[in-house]
Formats: sequence, structure tokens, C-alpha cells
Amino acid sequence: MPPGPCAPAEVNRRDMLGRTVLHLLSASDDPAALDYLELLLTHPSVNCNLQDQESGWTALHRALYAGHLHIALLLLERADIDTRIRDWEGLTAFDLYNTTVPGTCPQPDDARNGGELFVWGGNRNYNLGLGHANDHGLAERIKLPSPQVGPSARAGSRFDRPLIRDMSFSRWHTVVATNEPRANVYVCGIGAHGRMGRMPQTQPTLERLLDWHEAAQCVVAAPDHTVLVTANGAVYTLGLNRMAPLGYVVEEGLGTVASSSGTHRSHVPTSAGTSIGLHGAELDVQVTPRRVLGPLKKECVLGAAASRLHTAVFTADALYTWGTNNGQLGYDRHAAPVQVQPRRVTLITAPIQQVVATDFATACLLESSDVVVLHGDAHFRVTFPSPQSSVDPSLFRPRQAHTKPTIRKLTCSGTMFAALSELGDLFTFTLEHPSTTGAKVVPPRPQLVWSVRRKLSAVRDVAIGSEGSLILCTADGHVYVRERRMEMKAKARAKFQPVPYLQRIVRVTANETGSYAALKAPSYLAPMPVRGPALDEELRQLVPALADPQSMDAPLASADVSPDSGSDSDTEALSSSRLPRAESQARALLHRATSPTDFATLVLSDTDQKAGCDALLLVEHGTYAVPVHRLLLAVRVPMLAQALWHGGTAGDTSISYEKNLWIVRYDALSLLSALFLLCYLYTDDVPPVWSASMRHVVAPLSREWGLSVAPVRAELVACAASWHLDALHAYIERGIASSPTPTLHAQLAALFAQVAAHAPLSQLPGADVVLHLADMDVACHSLFLRRSPMLQSVLDWRHARDASGPVDVDMHHWTWPIVRVGLMYLYTDADTALFQHSDEDKSPDQFIDFVLDVLQLADELLLTRLQLISLTFLSPRVKATNLAALLTDALCLNAPPFSEACMDYATRNLEMLLERGCLATLAQPERLRLTAHIQQVQDAYIHRSLARDRLLALTLKHQDYVAELDLPKPSLHMACLKVPKRLKSPKPVPVDLPPLTASPAPPEEDSLLFAMDDVGSAPPKAPPAPAWQTVGPRPTPRVRRSGPIPPAPTPPIVSPPDIPRLAVSESAVPRWGASPPMPSVPLPRITPQTQSAVYHMPMAPKVSQKERKKQQQSHKAPVPTPDKPAWSTKGKGRADAWGMSPTSPPTVGMASTPPPLSFAQIQAQQEYDLSQELAQQRQPKSFAQILHEEQHAREREERERSEAEAFERWFEEESRRVQQQQASQRTERRTTSRRGKRRGKANPATARVDD
Repeated sequence: MPPGPCAPAEVNRRDMLGRTVLHLLSASDDPAALDYLELLLTHPSVNCNLQDQESGWTALHRALYAGHLHIALLLLERADIDTRIRDWEGLTAFDLYNTTVPGTCPQPDDARNGGELFVWGGNRNYNLGLGHANDHGLAERIKLPSPQVGPSARAGSRFDRPLIRDMSFSRWHTVVATNEPRANVYVCGIGAHGRMGRMPQTQPTLERLLDWHEAAQCVVAAPDHTVLVTANGAVYTLGLNRMAPLGYVVEEGLGTVASSSGTHRSHVPTSAGTSIGLHGAELDVQVTPRRVLGPLKKECVLGAAASRLHTAVFTADALYTWGTNNGQLGYDRHAAPVQVQPRRVTLITAPIQQVVATDFATACLLESSDVVVLHGDAHFRVTFPSPQSSVDPSLFRPRQAHTKPTIRKLTCSGTMFAALSELGDLFTFTLEHPSTTGAKVVPPRPQLVWSVRRKLSAVRDVAIGSEGSLILCTADGHVYVRERRMEMKAKARAKFQPVPYLQRIVRVTANETGSYAALKAPSYLAPMPVRGPALDEELRQLVPALADPQSMDAPLASADVSPDSGSDSDTEALSSSRLPRAESQARALLHRATSPTDFATLVLSDTDQKAGCDALLLVEHGTYAVPVHRLLLAVRVPMLAQALWHGGTAGDTSISYEKNLWIVRYDALSLLSALFLLCYLYTDDVPPVWSASMRHVVAPLSREWGLSVAPVRAELVACAASWHLDALHAYIERGIASSPTPTLHAQLAALFAQVAAHAPLSQLPGADVVLHLADMDVACHSLFLRRSPMLQSVLDWRHARDASGPVDVDMHHWTWPIVRVGLMYLYTDADTALFQHSDEDKSPDQFIDFVLDVLQLADELLLTRLQLISLTFLSPRVKATNLAALLTDALCLNAPPFSEACMDYATRNLEMLLERGCLATLAQPERLRLTAHIQQVQDAYIHRSLARDRLLALTLKHQDYVAELDLPKPSLHMACLKVPKRLKSPKPVPVDLPPLTASPAPPEEDSLLFAMDDVGSAPPKAPPAPAWQTVGPRPTPRVRRSGPIPPAPTPPIVSPPDIPRLAVSESAVPRWGASPPMPSVPLPRITPQTQSAVYHMPMAPKVSQKERKKQQQSHKAPVPTPDKPAWSTKGKGRADAWGMSPTSPPTVGMASTPPPLSFAQIQAQQEYDLSQELAQQRQPKSFAQILHEEQHAREREERERSEAEAFERWFEEESRRVQQQQASQRTERRTTSRRGKRRGKANPATARVDD
């Protein structure tokens, strides 16, 4: 066949459900589907945007619904992919995916602590805060400067940017409030008339408002002034007071003041100032924020609204207004044309939820969801139309059944108001200047501009921009804008357009100059709690005398405790959280004391030596010896440190080195008291068995095991006094059953400070391990290194070889800054303090790399808890831009909690990640891992696996019914490419074929306009010859006619068998009627292995219809055949309603069957044929060959012209004959009754099915 891809109609063909091959591969779970998809996408004619006929889904719809992320990424790599195509339900591919997993839609509480601000649109007045005055077509995130942090701040916190909690746009400036604890107001824009305080007249970026040190909760930007409401309900204003919107008289000495027509005045605050008249020419600008007092001095303000002329605030039970009165303040404008101080509006007494204001109206949203408007010295309620009901309107329903919309938010701009209902419907109405409405105020009639069609399309916030344009965000976090532009068409002006690259939006705002802003709810990784054994637990396990797993794992079942009548239950009773731990410790220590023979020998067992014990504590006058660690005794008991390292006596304690063993003798302790003392030294805690709460629990065990706990308290007090253990002594003497003052971590931190000072091995007491790093050698102690399972294995291996001396560990692949974090964890068990000051002189990316290195070290040392601590510093740094890299690192570093959290983040924010191309760098293994996670979440959320199992169970249960279903077969053009099952293993069968020299070609359905009347068939009469096997039955040509055609006698035409071409050039194919050369060797038969190659075979070379008709007329056979009508119909007894034409191809065989060709071999053969053809084309031709080709072309054109003329003459005659026959048939039908017959309908058995 000629090289090259198949035709577009072949690669984009559809099945009976309107699905293409790309649709089927996108939703297939077969692992081999990805390879076929990659090959299919290399075809230049494949259309990725075709929609199926069942749901209107594209290939991207099907891939995302099935959770095939790896396929979706391949589709999105194409430049012709369109992600905005919607299915029959109005859902894009991303919208469809968001319905299959939880957490994709933002909740209002997600941005309670602030969100990310995105701005776009007009920027003529620097409202966007981007540092320039250029307009922006796409949304861009506002990045506020990071705050200054102290030296004790958490590592990495200096990279955190403030989040936006509230925002407000005006024509001239922008005001935002962040989540910072103080001084959290930022402004930008044009700062004339003091609307931005002491900021510059032109402020292109958002900067912190000067002279503001409070925490603002609500901000309002009016055209000429700014209103700030603090968290405690105080109201501050600043700006131009020409229309009295500030709520006070601008006075000299109360902050920085100025004049709009004069010079700057005093900024030194005094106890009293000089009042200037409202219309005075002196002072009318308040530069620094000043609190509004008067009636609001003792009120807690909840919200505010402002316009150019007035300001309105509301409390829990009242509304206050002030400014220039045009009938919108709630009281007579003739009695009070200007209200300087706040005044309560007595017309509204119900609790208020929100208030908005324009220059001529004030609207209040009450707690009862009613909207009350103050306009033109009148107040009225706005009635909103009821939502449309699907119930039959002809049915009677009482008035109470018509529920009114529940309004949850108001907004306004200019003269236009917008109201948002609880269901998500959006209404708008306008209120003009009172002079345009006359003396009588008529309530407006709201209009519905957005109706909810599905749950995710409900509006959650709305704002009004320039010339009545609307911006809104829906429940699924998307943003839509409707702009009214005269240059746009009327239909386009009234349509909402989605804003790209914005997801998880919970709030929007706009202004009169076309600036837009959207607040995005932040998305964080799921919290990863830090679990694992603490330092005291691991140290206790290193002491065989304290380790008793059987007693520690099962808490003691305490009986009902009745406290003593004379004891205080508040002080004696243990807390509920510490009581189980104290009971477990007491039971373990008592159980160890029941085996005194284990402590009767003055030698260290092999278990003790493996645990690192190097000393014995002799108690009860040398009767019992308890193994201990000399290093820990020296750290915990500083007064014994000198004697422990060099020997000697310290108080009542003597320390000596005998028989290669250090002996610590303290005779005043009993064995049970010694165990309690060691429990305190190793764990910084001791069970108070002397308290009333524990006495009733321990008494039964003491009687059962024959032990007495009475002397424990006295002996511990004496030992604590002798060894200067002040914390233990105070804890016992206090008599309160609480935890002792912790001292273990502080003492171990002091020991680690000596290690971090890089002291040599000889100057660091107790050091027995040297870590050889890339930049230095560090001496440390094996007691704490044993907390690492990897290092413990190394030390145990060395102990098994009976080696002595310091241990050298080669760790040249690590540097000290990273190992310092690991050693600090092993020594001190610190958590957030591990990374203290590690972010200094580092960028955010460098800090992430540093944490990843620590994470890798923790994985190498098998420190699970250190991994979790590192992840708490890494998770806040995860963003959409670095998610792919961090997920790859998490999978490589064996951090399952972090990888699960990253995949969960990607599942919830997949739309944003795919739209921005953030997952394009993922390797194939990571893509498959993420795909499996997404499918698992989808199955759990929409119960897809359960539905699949139920369908399979029903199919198996009713398999007889399914087998009897008369399902339609594939379309006709697909049946010709399908290999029947009986041809999977064909046998060579000799057949009789007609001579090719006397066989004209039958008409093809793609070349003929309709079926010829003189085309028939005759039985072949030729000796058997080997031929190609046909792939499938050749379909009978079907045509459509407007009316029936009478039968005409048609002589039979001998039809040659269909011989598919394989790797044969077009020039080598003869015309019909010529004798093609037969192959000398048997050709390979088409097998299922080579079926894919047959699918890509081109059709036979076509000749013109005129030439074909001429050939048919010249080769008519004399054998007569009975007449048959042009429309072939079947009787009532047909077996299959969806059956194909009964014509079947003859069975052909092969003399010998060569081995089938693989797909790779067929491709190689095609490439070789292509190279040979190109090589032949590149060979130069002689002048004689060129003349011969031109003469041959002229002869062919002359022959085709004569054939065309003959065909036209025949066609005209045949058309006249057919028209006459149709006219005669119509005359007969008028006189003949046709009741009970089909009228003008095509036979479904012969009608053509189009794709």
C-alpha cells in the first residue's frame, strides 16, 4: 500500500454509540490501551475534540471521569485540545471530574483566615497594585511582602506571605485587610484628598497603611474616604470630609489633618482642638485614621458601607448613618441636610445582616432575609420574584406554598443593586436619583439574571463593575464575568464568560473603572500528626532493668477508688491522661522487683552490654547490682560526673573501677527504690505510689507479690537530697500527684551543645563514636545513636566481633548542617527547634532542599518520627508549581505520609494543576501512582466499583436473557473491518475463480451516486487459483431514493473477488478488465496478528464512474436473470432485524501459509517500501521518458473525455426512463389502496446508517 497514515474518516470513525477509537481508549482500563493511544495520537488527522452521541463527552471527559490522569496528560499536550467543550449537561471535562471526588468545591469557611488575591482588568488608577498602570487580561496573584519575624519564630515562617481577609475597590484606590495580628491594612491607587492617609499621591503597589497599628476586620473604600472597622467594633475613618462622610469635624491637633485647597496642618495630637465649620475653607481632610465616637463610643460595630456622600454602619440591633442627606440616611433631608456625627435610624429596628450604600440609596439586608431600602425620604421592602417551579401551573396551590427567595447578600455600584439568594439565584434592580422618580417613590422590580440549573452553578458572591457589568463566583469556585460593551454583539453582551485559570474562588469585587479582583480559598495538605516513641520511652527501653514489655503494654485495670475523706480530690487525684501511664509504670517496676535473682550477680550480661550499659549500681549494701549507663548518670546527676569519669567518692556514693567494670555504690537504697530512682533518671517521671490515688491501685499487687512500697518515698527523698536532685525532691515533698518539673531535655541539650562545638574525642567524656562527614569529624555517644535502628545494627555488629575502642562511621556523603539536625533529634528529641535558624540566608527553594536532605537522612537512619517532624516544615511549602517535584521526591525518599498527602492535594486541585500544566513534568511511574490514587478516591466517593460489581452480578444472573437480546450490530462500514471468529484459524480450501480478463468491476458504494439497474452477478466459471483471503463480508451498496423504482431487467456482471493490497504501490495496480500478474510465491494470509496492518490498508484505486459504466456495458453476459426491484425488501419472517445484506464472500484458501507478520515487521516493510519509492522518484528521467509520459497522459485524457460524453448520453436517457416509470407508478398508487403498508419510510434492513 502507499505509505502514509489512513484517511481522517478512518481514524475518526464512530460505533453505534457515536464513540471513536480515541473515546474507547481514553476510558479503557487495559494496560495496553496507553500504547495504542500514543500511536493513535501520532496520526495527524485524529480529532481529540469529537463528542460522543450518548453524553456529549470528549476523550478528555472520558479520561477524567475514569480517573486516567496519564491519558489526560497526553491529551492536554496536544495544541488542538479544547478544554471548554461542554457535554449535554453543560459540564466541561474539569467540571465532570469535580463531581467524582470530594473537596474540589471550596467552602466559605476555607477563607475565614484569609485567601489569595487575584486581580485583572483596568488599571488606569493603579487599582490592581501590580506596580504599573497597564491593564491585565489574565488574573495575576498579588504577593504582599513577607512580614518581619523574630529570632524565636518557627523556621520557614519568614517565607509565608500574608493572606487577604477583606478587600474593597473604589474608583481611585484599593484597600485590603490581611490576617496579620496588627497593622494589617494595605492600600494602593491615587492618594489625593487623604483617602490613603500619608501614602504618596501615586501608589502603584499595595503597601502598609501608615499611622495604622490596629487590626482591621472590615474595610470600605469610598470615592473620597476610607472606613476601617476593627475586630473589637471600633470605627475609624480618613479622607476628604467635604460631604461630611467621616463622622466628625476635622480639628487641628487630632491627628494629621490638611486642607483640600490649602497646606498641610498640625500632626501633633492634643487634648482638645479647634472646631472648624463644615463649609470652612480651612480643614477638610483627615490624613491619619481617626476613630468615630459619639453614639458609637460604646457600640460594637459589625459592618459598614460608604458612598461619596455618606457612611452607614450597623450593630447587632441598630443602624447609624451620617453625611450629606439626599433622602438615603433614613430621616428627613429637609430637617437634617447634613449629619456630621452618627445618628441612629429609627425606621429599622430589626437585626441587620448587611448594609450597602450608593450616593442616593441605602439598602439593608435583615436577619429575616428581607431587603429594606432607604431612598428619597422613604423606606420600603423590595419584593423578589419567586423561583420557577416545575409543578404544573394549572394546579391550585395556596399562597403559602410559593416560597419567596431567601436573600443572603447585597452589593451595589452606581445606581445598580444586586441581590443573591440562598439557592444561588441572582437578581438586579436600579435606584436612580430621587428627582427622576418624582414625589412618589415606587419600589423597584428586580430581574432574574442568573438562575440555578444545577447545584454547582449556584452563585456564592457577586459584584458590579463598570456600566452595569457583573462578576460572580459559583459554588464550584469558578468566576464568570458579563461585560456590557457596545462594540460587542447583543447576544455576546448578555452572556456570562468564564474567567480562565481561576479556581476555588469564594469572593469577588469590582469597581467603576473595570478592575476585578477574586479571593481564592487556600488549599493545604492534609495534616500529618507526629507519632512515634519519645526520647524517654526509648531511653527506658535501653535499660534492661526497666524494660518489661508485658507489664508496660497492658495498663493496670484499676478498681473503683474511693478517696480518703480527709484528702482533697482536686490535688490528690491523678489526671485522667497521666493515670494510665503511671499505673503501667508502677506495675512494670513492681514486676521487675519480684525477680531479685536477676540483680544478684556483679557482672554485666551480654544483653546489658548490647544495650550499652557500662556500670553497676550497688544497693542494699552490695546485695543487688542494677546495670546503668555511666554517661546518663553523669548527665542527670552533675555532682557525680567527676567521680564517674575518674573514680572517687561523692557524698554517700563511692565509685570505683573493678574487674573492667565501673561500680557505683549507694547502700541507702533498696532494690525497689533503686528501680523507681532509675525510672526518674531515664524518663524524667516516676509513678507516685505514695499518693492516695495510686495507693489503692498498688496495694493489691503489693500483697500479691509480697512487696512493700512504704519505704520508697523516704528512700527517694534521702537520695534526692544526697545527689542534689532538686526537681525530684520538690516533687515528692509537694505531695501533689502531678508530673515533676522536667529537667531531662535541658540537660541533654547541654550535652549536645558540647557535641555541636566539635570537641575532639579526647575532650568529650563518654564519647565512643566518630562520624566522618564530608566537611568535618564529629565525636558523639553511642547511647543516643542507638535510637537509630541502622546505627544500632552497626554497633551490635561491632559488639558481636568483640571489638574495642571508638567506632568510626563513614558518612562522607553528608555535611554537618544536615547531620546536626539528626544528632540534635537523637540527643534532645526536639521537634520544631530542630530547624531553628536553618532558614537564614536561604531562599524558599533552598530551604525546601534543606528539609528534603534532612528527610533523606531520616530515611537512611530509619527515624520515622524525624521524618514526620520534617514533613511539618515541608507541607506548608507545597504549591501547585512544585507539587510534581515534591511528589517525585516523596516517592523516592520513602515518605508514605507525605506522598499520600501530595496525591490527595493533587486529587482535590487537579483542575488547577492540569490547566496550568503543573503535572507535565511527572514521570510515567509517578503518573500511574497518582492515577491509581485518583481512581481509588473516585471509587470510594461515587461507589463506582460497587455499581460495576452489581451490574456484573445482574449480567451473570440473567445471562440467558442477555444472550437473547436483539442488540444492533456495528455499523456497516465497521463490519467490513472486523474479522469474523471463524477466520481466526482458516484452512486452505480450493475455490473456483473467474478469469480476471473477463471480469468487469462492480460499482462501489463510495463512487456511485445510486445503484445501477444493470448490475448483477453470475456464478464463477474458472479453474481454482490461490487468492487473498477477505477480511470480512463486502457490504451491499445501499442508496436512498425519494420513491420506489420499478424493476428493470439487468444482465449479470461477473464480479472479481476483493483482493486487498499489501505493500503494493498505486502504479502497480492494474485497471479493471486487465489481467494482473499472479504472484509466483504464495502470499501470507491475514491473521489476527496482522489484522492491525489490514486496518490501515488503502482502498483499491478508483476509476471514474463513466469509465466503469462503459466497461460494464461492453462486458455484459448473455445469461438472463430474473428481474428484481431496486429496493431489496425482506418478508416478515426475517431472522435478524439488524441483519446485514445476505451476500457473503466466497471462501478462499492458500496453498501454503507462511508465518504471520508482526506489527513491527509490517511497519518496517512499509518504511522500506516508502524509501524505495522515494529513491525511484529521485532518479533523473531521460527526455524520451518525459515525452512518452506526456503522450500517455494526453491519450488518457482523450479517452476519459470520450467516455464521459458517452456516459452523459446514457445518463440522460436513463433518467427520462426512470422519471416516466415513477410517474406511472404514482398514477397507479392513486387508484390503489395502500392501507397497512409503510408510507415513505425506508426499510431498516436496507437503509444506510451514517456516521
